[in-house]
Amino acid sequence: MKLWAVLLSQTFATAALAQSAVTTAGIQTPGCAGEIARYRTVEQNDYASGNLAKSVHAQVQREIAAAERVCAASEDARATAMVHASETRHGYSTHI
Repeated sequence: MKLWAVLLSQTFATAALAQSAVTTAGIQTPGCAGEIARYRTVEQNDYASGNLAKSVHAQVQREIAAAERVCAASEDARATAMVHASETRHGYSTHI
């Protein structure tokens, strides 16, 4: 096999593995806690697989922590909006 074909095949295999490792199907928590859990799962998987810079990971973690505080204060709509804003800011969509 030519070198370019091997590299291309490895690239697609790596991408497929990174995409298939995320599973949010088991996270059934309703409301803002569920939104936070799903977002955290996807973001942490991206960080663990090397698809997310450490600085971005740190920023997302701060944003998730802020949303958790608001969620704990029973402000479900505001916490959910904070999660959605963070997802949009960082190019995520966990609404699958």
